[in-house]
Amino acid sequence: MAATRRSFLQNLITRKRNIYIGFEILVTVLWLIDIWYLFAINFKSPYWNSPIFKFVILTALAVTIIFGGRKKISDILVNIDKKNYRKLKGAEAGLEGENLVWGELNKILKDDEKIYQNLKLNPNDKYDFDFVIVSPRKGVIILEVKDWSGTTTFYRNNIVRVDLNGKKRNKTDWEDPRKRINHNSNNLKKYLKSLNLIDLTIARAVVVVDGIVTVEDCGGIYIVKKIEELKKYIETRYERNLTEDKYQKLISALDKLKDNF
Repeated sequence: MAATRRSFLQNLITRKRNIYIGFEILVTVLWLIDIWYLFAINFKSPYWNSPIFKFVILTALAVTIIFGGRKKISDILVNIDKKNYRKLKGAEAGLEGENLVWGELNKILKDDEKIYQNLKLNPNDKYDFDFVIVSPRKGVIILEVKDWSGTTTFYRNNIVRVDLNGKKRNKTDWEDPRKRINHNSNNLKKYLKSLNLIDLTIARAVVVVDGIVTVEDCGGIYIVKKIEELKKYIETRYERNLTEDKYQKLISALDKLKDNF
């Protein structure tokens, strides 16, 4: 059922985490070797040269390096510039939300329904699809996922967020996920038209998996206020124009896109 590809930022996150783990293992092994050496030798010395004193100093140093220096060192090794680092932090925050939605979709959908994650129609697209769902009964559904804590209020042309620290942010233009999902939806319509699939409806929804959400104006996009409402939203969808032939043609084309990009 599931068809997924890893984005550049997801690969970057994995690489960074692997460096974290490797760095911690290295420091821990060196620390254990030093401790073994200190306690293996037996000689009289002043307290500042005693094994106990050195043990305390080495332990403090190891803890400082592991919990204080690993971020900077791992960032250097993974070669993250400032722009990518900001994107990476946002991706790390959002990846958990996408994983929650991924797990929920696998509970909701049947074996003949497919999930495409991080799909691109061409390699030059600025924004990929968080999720594209293709079902012979429900048609095509695209989801944009946001893991936003605090409170979020949707208005027609902007979104106001207040995080857990009380910081208020106004999201407009491309920071508004509804603009991204409209952009992706229009591109997908053009792609379906090139496949002669011009009579299919594309359902669009933004899924907010955390926090408190208020919708003053959805702006033409369905807002799933919490992940528990995702099942209800998908179950309301029905597409009568997606015949078996069209369905097979569509998933064949999307499978190729997944493999190519």
